Amino acid sequence: TSAQEETPEELGAPAIRLFPNPTHRLTTLEIENLGPDTQIQYGLYTLTGQRLWSKVGGQREKIEVQGLAKGVYLLRVQAGDWSEVKQLVVH
Repeated sequence: TSAQEETPEELGAPAIRLFPNPTHRLTTLEIENLGPDTQIQYGLYTLTGQRLWSKVGGQREKIEVQGLAKGVYLLRVQAGDWSEVKQLVVH
C-alpha cells in the first residue's frame, strides 16, 4: 500500500466542524461519523486549562460565547474512546 492510502481505522473517523470561528456571540458545533445515540461530552477551557463549563449533548450544539473575554479557548469533545480538541476564537 502507498503512504497516501487511508487505513480502515482512518475511514469514517469522527469529524468536528465549528462555525463560525472566530465568533463573538454564538457558534455551532457539528460532529459527523458518530452513531445516532452516542453520548457526547463537551468542555470549554481557557488556554491555562481552567474549565469554564462542561455538558453532555448531541451531535449538533449551539454554543453561546457572548460574555466571554476576547481570546482563544479550547473546546474538548469526547465520545467513548475518541476525543478531540478544537480552538475557538472569541473576538
